Amino acid sequence: MNFIPFELNTEETKQLEQQQTQAEFQDQINAEEDFEKQNSHQIICFQQKNNGYKQAEFISINPCLYQNQNTLNIMTGLFITNDGILRFSASLDPISLGYQQQIVQLVEEKKNLGVINIQMRRNEKFHKNNIKDAINFMQKVQNCDYNKVFAMLSKNYMMQEFLNSQLAHINMDNLQIEKDKEFLKFINFCYNYIDLYNQNNPNQMYWYSIGRLNLQLQDLENVQMGYSKAYLELLGLDINSLQQIFLRNKQVDLLSKKEDITSQSIQALEVIEKSLYEEIYQSSITTFDGFTIKIIQKKRNLNNLFKSNYIINNLTCEYILTFTEIDVDIYELEQLIDYRQRISQNCQKQQQNLDDLIKRELSFRFEDVEYSVQSQNFVEKYYNQNIQYLKQQKYKFQSTN
Repeated sequence: MNFIPFELNTEETKQLEQQQTQAEFQDQINAEEDFEKQNSHQIICFQQKNNGYKQAEFISINPCLYQNQNTLNIMTGLFITNDGILRFSASLDPISLGYQQQIVQLVEEKKNLGVINIQMRRNEKFHKNNIKDAINFMQKVQNCDYNKVFAMLSKNYMMQEFLNSQLAHINMDNLQIEKDKEFLKFINFCYNYIDLYNQNNPNQMYWYSIGRLNLQLQDLENVQMGYSKAYLELLGLDINSLQQIFLRNKQVDLLSKKEDITSQSIQALEVIEKSLYEEIYQSSITTFDGFTIKIIQKKRNLNNLFKSNYIINNLTCEYILTFTEIDVDIYELEQLIDYRQRISQNCQKQQQNLDDLIKRELSFRFEDVEYSVQSQNFVEKYYNQNIQYLKQQKYKFQSTN
């Protein structure tokens, strides 16, 4: 989610830089303060032996702790987990599941839109940490480009200060009810956009996020996000397994290297600073059945499509729709199809080991959570349907290229 809901002109930017340079900001940091160590996250991996398909990559799963015990919150949508990863939700949520700072209320299928939609509400226990705590902590993280992290966090701090100064003079007493009504209209606008997008791009994989700048709270508010069913098919997920992750507060990184996660966050923050309309990321992820595949994410901030009737000060994108298209190379899609066909065939040949195989290759990702479907049904139903679906996707991709 793009978290700069205003535009800074050149003069304003100069004023901010004059008010607080990076050198001055560094002087504010108390190097003697240490961020106490917290429970480190688990790194889970598995090896597939003698079954004719490739070894899976590492994938990490964090057991759930109460929010704010496990994170340093810089602001809504930007935080640091205790494993030293800087996370910017707008760029990571498609490939890092369960790390939202909000409370998940509902995971539901919207059949008319062809998506699995997640509704969220603000966590009342959420609080922002001191920016110097975040910088001190990142300074101790190994394999971290500290200079880049420091630069981006410093600029983010100055932008937050500017935003707070803009919001401080707004009297919301007479506007809040109207703003809430307008936000509901915006959510319906987003649904209509997704519906029209599906009609024009019926086979496209994507992720989206809906939110606003809550003027009363003076902070961002993420209320919904969702995944196209096509993207979930690629990952090897359905609504049941997605519910297991979000409603049971599991955290899953599909990127295996934490340096890559921080790097993508920094890249996204740099793009926002330049006010670019579109961002492109290439990521190597691990699907939920252990296949490593490269995806291309094309992220767009569609904040200006909806026109507010109550524009306040310089707030140019009070309501926020972030939309990320996801593509995969046709050759790698073929490899994924072959991989899943081999799994299905091997399972059918080894019925006596079927439960163990599925438990090892899938259920381990949820640790203590029983997988949402029976092993036999998963192979016979889900995999067969999934393979057919991916073959159709492959054919359609070939037809359009």
